[in-house]
Amino acid sequence: MAYSNEELGRLVEPARLHRSIYTDPDIFELEMQRIWGKAWIFIGHESQVPNPGDFYTTNINHK
Repeated sequence: MAYSNEELGRLVEPARLHRSIYTDPDIFELEMQRIWGKAWIFIGHESQVPNPGDFYTTNINHK
């Protein structure tokens, strides 16, 4: 299901969030796109790859 900003707004109240905010996979995908998809994400420090050819792996969200 695609959510409009108005529909998402109805799920948020000053003192609580509707449970679907935490459980709906479509909302999760929307968060990944809108929040994490456009931002620079720190994943490590140069000390974790001190030598040429060294590498470091990690996961960002579900990818």
